[in-house]
Amino acid sequence: MNSISLNNISKKYTGHWLFKNINVQINAGDPMAITGFNGSGKSTLLKIISGYTVPTEGVVNYVINGKTIEQENIFHYISYAAPYLDLIDDFTLMENISFFTQFKKLKENISIRELVHIAFLEGSENKQVKFFSSGMKQRLKLSLAVLADTPILLLDEPLANLDSKGFQWYADLTVKYLQNRICIICSNNTKDETAVCKATLNVEDFK
Repeated sequence: MNSISLNNISKKYTGHWLFKNINVQINAGDPMAITGFNGSGKSTLLKIISGYTVPTEGVVNYVINGKTIEQENIFHYISYAAPYLDLIDDFTLMENISFFTQFKKLKENISIRELVHIAFLEGSENKQVKFFSSGMKQRLKLSLAVLADTPILLLDEPLANLDSKGFQWYADLTVKYLQNRICIICSNNTKDETAVCKATLNVEDFK
């Protein structure tokens, strides 16, 4: 089974501990929510899980297809969507999709045209992303991450910039494409963001 194990994960920032001694295992098929107030360290913990940031103490272990994956190689297995991760504004929609899918192929033989349809972005294929609304950009970010053929999916505040219709779109998308994946969702305790999650890790419990 694919899994990520956090072993005594702690992070110090500007002289104080964001969190200490987090021990948890996240298995494929059991999505987990990371919750806590703004500034509590949720995004930092997600970056540590992704391998982008190193913990002050502790280690993250990754098992994919029965094999241990080293931290420096785990990015090959991860798709990630977050407010602080940017699209290429000067590229058109199609250019953005073509660029990002060079690095992470789409699931189940989904075509670029199908992704455009799933993201409700038809008619904007040749528009530069800098002219997209915030909701359109968020649907594109989420579609690129959720539809990527990766065993690990990391989402940070996925409902940011989405309206009520976007909430339902996100719910349908995650229900359909999270099967048998390791999925971790950071949320400011928004139930709509974490409805698919089977477990919750509250960063406030590790201060």
